[in-house]
Amino acid sequence: AAASLIVGPDNNLWGFPNNGAHTIIKASINGSVSTTYTPTSGVATIPGSVVGPDGLIWYTDYTHSKISKVTTAGVFTEYSTTTSSALPYIICNGSDGRLWTTYGKTGTKILAACTTGGTITEYTPGFTLIPFYYGIATGSDGNLYLAESTNSGTNYIAKISTAGVLLAEY
Repeated sequence: AAASLIVGPDNNLWGFPNNGAHTIIKASINGSVSTTYTPTSGVATIPGSVVGPDGLIWYTDYTHSKISKVTTAGVFTEYSTTTSSALPYIICNGSDGRLWTTYGKTGTKILAACTTGGTITEYTPGFTLIPFYYGIATGSDGNLYLAESTNSGTNYIAKISTAGVLLAEY
């Protein structure tokens, strides 16, 4: 099953694997699978994908703690996170031209930004909670918004600047 699905810069559907599936699927809009790819690091769970500001397809490799990109021809470039076993989750384009992701490692309170050249900067914005960070999106105001969920089941939204500063939690 696909964990994430996007329309790539080539107007094909790109399906990214969940639970260690073997391949990334490239299919036409009419549903015919034209190509399958295996990431360089091997079998992976890829919960987040996006077409980056450079026009390439970027994704988070939860299994190997990498932020990676792939061309429409299937050429992979992978960047390891600084934090071991960071478990990068969802990814989005930031208003600052970097790609932003949340880390799924419990209790890390970390998110990261990656330049299109692969430089990863990690942030600890000073969250008041120790939640799990699932979603991340850029708002119309240019700030980042994170979906937080605590062990008790309470849900919050955190507002973060592109300097990695916690602005508010709702």
